Amino acid sequence: SVDFPAADRLAEAKRLAKAAYVLARGRGSSAVPARLQRAAQHTTAMARVAVVGERKRGKSTLVNALVEHAGLLPRDVDVATNTYIEVLSPRRLGLPPVPQARVHLQSGAVVEADVSELGRWASEQSNPGNARRVAYVQVLLPHPLLDAGLVLLDTPGLGGLLGAHGAMTLSALEQSNALVLVLSAAAPATTDELEF
Repeated sequence: SVDFPAADRLAEAKRLAKAAYVLARGRGSSAVPARLQRAAQHTTAMARVAVVGERKRGKSTLVNALVEHAGLLPRDVDVATNTYIEVLSPRRLGLPPVPQARVHLQSGAVVEADVSELGRWASEQSNPGNARRVAYVQVLLPHPLLDAGLVLLDTPGLGGLLGAHGAMTLSALEQSNALVLVLSAAAPATTDELEF
């Protein structure tokens, strides 16, 4: 596990800001609470980072490494991911710090699932052509980076931004603040990677 003393300092700063907010409101001030609310939005916002690249470049492996959970996301089949997987902290949603998965279907329904069942819903091998009509899968995992507001989006391989995988990747990108383009060190960048 990684030690983040900065997270402790941030928690203390938030506690002090809340106390200052209550004190200022109690004394009739409106300017100070408004400034504190604007500052709080910057410290509580989630940073959504999409991890993109051609298939079999190591996108899921990178996400697994970042959250220190080697077997979390499917990665051992030819086309591992056929929908995007959102990895975030359950604490950010006000839920208990227990690993869990939520499968969001295109119909709008949400299916609760065990984290060990991710491949059943999000891999091409177990859900060919996205026959189960999964919109995306949400993985709730306690981890200091995720608790601090990082949200990782593991996307299907690019393979050209056409078809279902391209649509899933573009959907994830529309909801992201940043992206990480994963390339292979063993091969030159592909035309799709360069055009992306």
